[in-house]
This record gives sequence, structure tokens and C-alpha cells, in this order.
Amino acid sequence: MRIYLFFLLLLLNQNTPLNQEFSNDELFRKGNALYKEGKYEDAIEQYRKIIDGGILNGNLFYNLGNAYFRKGKIGYAILYYEKALKFLPRDRELNENLRFVRSYTQDRIEEEKPPFLIFILYVLLKYISLKELAVFVSIIFSITIICSMFFILKKSFVLIKNLTISLVVILLFSGFLLFSKLRTVDPKMGIVLVDVVDVKSAPSDDATLEFIIHEGTELFILESTKEWVKIKLKDGKTGWLTANAFGQI
Repeated sequence: MRIYLFFLLLLLNQNTPLNQEFSNDELFRKGNALYKEGKYEDAIEQYRKIIDGGILNGNLFYNLGNAYFRKGKIGYAILYYEKALKFLPRDRELNENLRFVRSYTQDRIEEEKPPFLIFILYVLLKYISLKELAVFVSIIFSITIICSMFFILKKSFVLIKNLTISLVVILLFSGFLLFSKLRTVDPKMGIVLVDVVDVKSAPSDDATLEFIIHEGTELFILESTKEWVKIKLKDGKTGWLTANAFGQI
């Protein structure tokens, strides 16, 4: 499994104070060195210090997922691979590692099949990051405004007219994609981090046991209290589990 160089982190966090950048750079290089030496717990500690400092980056999450996998913590590995996917949706090795680690999970949950058009939309959004989509919408919007101005000044210019209409259609569609992406990246999913957890019918220790799930299982977060969270599995099952049993993606 590869580990990333830190200069990519610095490019994505240009507002970070210079002394803090050097501090994070040092932590990251130290974490990479510890990882290569097989000191995975120590590497995790260095990576998490960077995250605690406010750095959120796909490359960092990927390295952290690698370290957790080497430690045998499947739930944490899946959690941080999923976090990395928000930044690196088309990264081949990341997707391969995630599929490989998922093969170690105990629960085999059949996902409810969505309507065909919803499925196509999901596949399309899966491989485009939120940042990429936002940049694309911004560019299309800017070009549309410019073409509209030319169209207003030259009403007889058929090419500008057709181009403007086409750009408006593209802008509306890409805006819809951006809205859909914003909904999908909302932190409403989680990963079970403990070996096994009971899912109850209500947020109480005395409630009826509905089913159990194991480390690495993905879930949807429906609602939460201070100590309990109502969840839904991909097969439609719902219930309550303790809030400290999972991590949000």
C-alpha cells in the first residue's frame, strides 16, 4: 500500500500559518517513516495529530486507513478510506483497498436496489468529488454569463444564441448534480468500530434486541440523542445503537 507525500496537503491548505505547515509536514513525514518501520500505532498517532490540527485531506485519510488496516482495525480502516473517497473518488488503489478491506467484514447485507435513474445518478456522483463539481458549476456559470452578455448585445448572432441556451441547460443539470452531491456528502453515514454491537428497538438498554451488527458495517444515521443513534442498514432494517459504537464518515 502506498503512502502519499505531504506537499499535496500543503497545497490544499494554503491558509494554514507557515509554522503550522512545517509542524504538520514534520508530523506527516514522521508518520510515514513509522509506517514503513512497521510501527503502525505510532504512525496513527502522528496522523491523528494532524487531523486534530484541523487538516482534512484525502491523502492523509488514505494513509491513516492503511495504518489502521495494518493494525487489524477493520472498522477504522473502512471509516478513513470512506473519508478519503470524498476527496479522491476516482483513485484506483484507494477503491481497490476499500473493496479488499470490506471483504474482511462479517455482515453480508443485501442493499435495496434503487430505481434505475437513481442508480445512474448515484454512480455518476460517486466518481466526482464535491470540489470538482463545484469548480465545474462555477466555470459553466461564468461562461454562461459571458455568452448571455454577447447574446444581448448581438441578438442576431445565432451561434451565440444556441450556445447560450445549451450552456443554460448544462448549468441547470450541473446545478442539480451539485445539489445532489451536497446531500450525499452530508455526514449521515457511519461505520461500526467495535467488534459487535446490539441494535435495539428503542434508545434504552432495556429495549428489545432487534439484531446485531459487526465491525466495519456501513449504516445510515437517521436521528440521534446524546447517547443513542437511530440507524438504518442498506437492506432497510432500522434500530438504535449506542453513539460510541460507530464513527461518522
